[in-house]
Order: sequence, then structure tokens, then C-alpha cells
Amino acid sequence: MTEQIRPLPAEQAEPRETATEMSYRLIQDMVISFAIRPGERVNESELSRRLGVSRTPLREALNRLASENFLDFVPAKGFFRKEVRPKEIYDLLELRIALESAGARLAVQNASDEDIARMRTMAYELSNIADLAPSAIVPKDEAFHETLTGLSGNGEILQTLRAVNTRIRPLRYLGIQPGRIVAANREHEEAYEALVARDADRLVALLVDNIWRPRDEIERAVRELYGEIYVRGRAGGL
Repeated sequence: MTEQIRPLPAEQAEPRETATEMSYRLIQDMVISFAIRPGERVNESELSRRLGVSRTPLREALNRLASENFLDFVPAKGFFRKEVRPKEIYDLLELRIALESAGARLAVQNASDEDIARMRTMAYELSNIADLAPSAIVPKDEAFHETLTGLSGNGEILQTLRAVNTRIRPLRYLGIQPGRIVAANREHEEAYEALVARDADRLVALLVDNIWRPRDEIERAVRELYGEIYVRGRAGGL
């Protein structure tokens, strides 16, 4: 008996976002934008009403955000938006340096010439951003660094780097000076050239110079951030 030929199934639609995933995404946005201010208690009843979800998926989202250090959980009191502490930001920058350094060395080993060539446009686009607003500069810079790390072929390093970038992003919009932008642009071009040459030591040194910030600069940025939130009332707009 001849086997009946069945038509190929139609392309399946992407799965719908669950209530927990939606809650996680929206609350994370509120945390990052400081719509929920540092140290502020999360009002679960209000969030449940506002997001249109039940308490169970909401609590699952909040627990995930607490496990990722966006929120603090205090027994018998609930969830609170984490304070922004200079030491924690400094530690995250050190972690970012470690991740990007490891990713860069693997990228030099594993990336194809074609993969590297595709980064050329990104590197040279970053040479012409001095006149752009910080809100446009930061995403371009993140995209360059994450694409470079992605060339490592190690998805765990890239995923962790993205999580770190999400947590430090608000402070990166502060205190961007023209001189620093010019220097960073040059470093991006040189990083691309080091990658083309497959010079891992040079590439890592350039990334460290590009990322590292002294403690006093971080402390100043945190003070400025709190001023934006509380003095100028710009919560939710950073």
C-alpha cells in the first residue's frame, strides 16, 4: 500500500507570552526606568490590578527578579526595588570586564573571517555618534560589545553579559562627556582591528580600557542618578 503523502504543516505562530513572562518583562522595565524608585516597596495588589494578572504569575515574576538582583525580598514585608550602591555597580563592571575578556579570547579563536567582517559596519558607525543623545549611544555601544561576545560561540557568557548590561544600563546614560565619547569611538575601531588581526591580548586590553571606570566616577554617577530621581522628579524617564 502506497503511503499517503501529507501536506507540510503551516508555519506555527510564535507561542503567546505567558502572564508570568509579561509580568516579568513589564516589572523589569519599571525597575530599570526607576518607575519603581530605589528602596520603594512593591505594591503587589496595585501591580496585579495594573497589569491585569493574578497574584500567582505576579509572584513568580517578582521571585525571578529577586533572584536576578533587581529586587530585594524581606520576609513578612515583601519585595523592594534594590538601592543603587556604588560598590555593587563597581563589582558589576568588574564582572563585565571578566565576561568580555573571556568572550574576546574565544572570539579570536572561534569566529570566522565572515563573522568578523560583519562587525566592521558596527565599529565604524560608532565613530560618528558624538552628536547623538545618550539614549541613542548606549544601545549602539551595547550592541557592539554583545555582538563581539557572541562571536565567542559561548551562549552562557553572552546571556550573563546581557543580564549585567541590563542592571547597569541606567547609570550609563549619565555623565557622558564629549571627550570620553571620542576616546570610546577610537577604542571601538581599534578593537575591531585587533579582532581582524586576531590579537587577543590587544583586544582584551582595549575592552578593559573601554569599560573600566574609577570608583569616584561611579559614586558621582550614582549621586547624579538619585538627583534625577528624587530632586528633579524624573522617575520612569531614565
